Formats: sequence, structure tokens, C-alpha cells
Amino acid sequence: MIAILTILVALPLGLLVRNRLAAHLIYAILFAQVFTFQTATLMMEWVKGSTEAFPADPTKGSFGYLAFTSTIYAVGFGLITLGHWLRNRRRTGTDASNAVHATTSRHSGKRGGSSMELKRRAAIASGAVLLALATSAGLAGPAAAETLEHEHFTDSSTDVEEDFCGAGITVQIDFQVEGNFVLHAKGPEGLVYSQAASHGTATFTNLANGNQITNVFNSADKDRRVTDNGDGTLTILVAPTGGDKWYDSDGKLVFQDSGGLWTEILVDDGGTPTDPSDDEFISAREVKDPGKDDLTNDNFCDQILSVIG
Repeated sequence: MIAILTILVALPLGLLVRNRLAAHLIYAILFAQVFTFQTATLMMEWVKGSTEAFPADPTKGSFGYLAFTSTIYAVGFGLITLGHWLRNRRRTGTDASNAVHATTSRHSGKRGGSSMELKRRAAIASGAVLLALATSAGLAGPAAAETLEHEHFTDSSTDVEEDFCGAGITVQIDFQVEGNFVLHAKGPEGLVYSQAASHGTATFTNLANGNQITNVFNSADKDRRVTDNGDGTLTILVAPTGGDKWYDSDGKLVFQDSGGLWTEILVDDGGTPTDPSDDEFISAREVKDPGKDDLTNDNFCDQILSVIG
């Protein structure tokens, strides 16, 4: 059973869940549940004498069984990592900065290749981890305001783009982020709101000449408004704030962005509007862009290449 679980679930998790930590956490939870059920079943069959999974020497049998399950778990871990790598390899050209984010979520905006996508990653990563935690905890929203989760998260990735921005150069992209998020219920309906504060870096390195540009970002993302649409969906208005600074190899400030992209996200609430564990993303649309950016979707590649090319 655990072998079947690994074959059917591990690689798709790596391909579909942008946050690698969330993918591993979901796999670990599912593996633990199946492992417990399978072990109990085998023990019952062994007691009845209908299986050799646990032979006459229980010590030898248990060690062999644990070695087998550990090997299967390691294979699953590797498949998730492979899926994550394959996902990133599909991201090329002007969408190169999206490849840095192995864990989008699905909330892409008009600046798929700009620094705004990098800033957005922190909230997305926290949301993916939070979804896994909420699923395992079976959260249900209370009637009054109450903190449901308060967690710290970290994430990192390294990707190599062999034809960065279509310029024929190979660029390595190293990403790191850490921060905190809070999940709480508000209002008489007990609808769940989230907010995250994060900071991190994304470094683009031209492997041919060693030139680098590093994006240092700080972001505070929060659900400004959550609306129960009454049709099994929720509309969530996400309003990020913060800023980005870009530095060259000598530490000189070369670009700067400020503000954030307000986005309305539509999710299926799974019939439980106060429980985020079964929510599924449907769509997202831009509502407001109050920021001022040196880097945009139109000039992102030219600006980055002017520093590292």
C-alpha cells in the first residue's frame, strides 16, 4: 500500500505543489496514515497466521519491515524532488523569474517575469504550508475572533536557466525566504483570514562571467477582505505591502520597487466556508497596483541582462 501511495502521489505532488516543503509535509502525513493502517492490517494477519510479513522471529521481521518502509519513503522523497525539478525546467524565457518560485501557487499577475512575482512568493509559500497544516489539523472556524495558527516558515531553491530570457546565456537563480504567518477567524461568520510577513533574497548569476544581481525583498501580505459569496465560493482580497531592492555584484543599488499588487482570489470552499483545509483555488485577478517599479514585465529581461550580461 505504501509503495502504491508513493508511485501515485509523490511525483504529482512535486509537479503540482509549488512549495517544496508543503509537498513533503503532505506526503509525510499521507505516508504516516497509510503506514499505520498497513502495519495494523499486517499485524492482524500475522496473528491469524495468514501472512509471513512478520516471521517467527519478530525482531528480524520488524527490522526488515522498517527498512523496507524507510526505503519506500526515501523513494517518495526523491520523486517529489524530481517533480519539483521538472516543474522548474519548464519555466523559461521572460517567465524566468517564475522558475525561481518552485512553489506558486496559482496567483500569477501581469508581472510574471518581474520582481513582483518574487515578492508574491512569500505569501504563496506560507499559504501552501498553511494549507497542509490546516488539513492535518482539521481546522474549523469559530464564531468569534480567534488565532488558529501562528507559524514560522522557510523555503529555498536553486534553479538553472540555460537560455535565460532567450539571450543564450546560462543563469543560476538562488532563492531564499523566511517569515511568519498567522491564520485567524474574524467576524460573526468566523471566516478565516491569513497574513504573512517575510523577507528573502533572489540572486541571478551569469555562470559564464560570474556577474550577479541580487533582489532583497521584504513583504507583508494580508487578506484585507474575505467574502462568502453564498454559492460555495469565497472571494479573498489580498493586499501586499513592502519593497524590493536590487544590487549588483559590487553591492551597488541598481533598481528599486515599492508597493504591491492587490489581487482578488476566488476559491471553492468545499462546502465549509470557515474551514480552509478543503479550499481549492479557482482564479485570480488584479484589482489595484499602487506601487512604483523600476522593473516591469516589459523591461525585466533587458534590465537584468544590463547588469549580468
